[in-house]
Amino acid sequence: INTACRDVTTILDYYEVSRASLMYMCAGSTFAYSFASKFSERTTGYIIGVSSWVLRNSHPKSSSMCSTSTVCVNDGGHTNEPTINTPHMHTFIHNMAMSGWFGSRGFVSSLVGGISGTANGLLNIVPETWIVSRLKKSLSDVERVEFEQQFPDRDGVGFAESMKWMNEDGCDGCGSEFVNLVCEKTGVTSRDDGVAKDIAVCLGSQEDLGMRYAIDIPAQKEVLLWHGTNDKMISISGSEYLASMIPNSTLTEVELGTHHGTMFFFPKGVIKALNKISGEV
Repeated sequence: INTACRDVTTILDYYEVSRASLMYMCAGSTFAYSFASKFSERTTGYIIGVSSWVLRNSHPKSSSMCSTSTVCVNDGGHTNEPTINTPHMHTFIHNMAMSGWFGSRGFVSSLVGGISGTANGLLNIVPETWIVSRLKKSLSDVERVEFEQQFPDRDGVGFAESMKWMNEDGCDGCGSEFVNLVCEKTGVTSRDDGVAKDIAVCLGSQEDLGMRYAIDIPAQKEVLLWHGTNDKMISISGSEYLASMIPNSTLTEVELGTHHGTMFFFPKGVIKALNKISGEV
């Protein structure tokens, strides 16, 4: 996380940007809030989050919301701090991984990173129509209509092509570049290492990473959250918890929204918020 945050400041410095608003999707939440905490002077105070992954507490079996307990401090006195109790918000598989059922966090992270790297290669092998059909099965009826409107030609094959393009080195013609990760030690081009580290972050807890939402995130001007009510990967209860922990937060429920659908087809409110924030800063 520290490396990722420093990388962001390097990019901001290169483009001579003094402050930036933050937007994330899914597991990007931890990186966004960490940046807001570690480099608050480089942010505008606006955060937009879609389908938020939320760090659990150190005891994943707990299902209660945040409560207050008495904690001993160094001077022998006592102070009240919120106990970090998070709701059930992840899938059964996620909870098993976080509980250590599949082995150590490092082992699981490396394993999933390798599998993910293989999956990127499979994108160039499996039929594009198969990729489209798998996605559409995960979408709600409303989202399928949106998909067909966005990708009307060739049965949505354009979507599969865009997924392949994002997993390759190249440029989108508008100045944006996508590059694979190059390991400084080995010089080998791979995304597996980055994916493994991302997974390790997801398997961490608020206590592990020093990211206690109610304590460690400086007050923001506005935090706008969107989450699908039909998200089967990360329950909306996670975003409800997040909104209750961070001041000036507003959660908008995306009716019947799925995990992928809410991220691939931004609700109109997200676009409106982006335009509003861009105009204010």
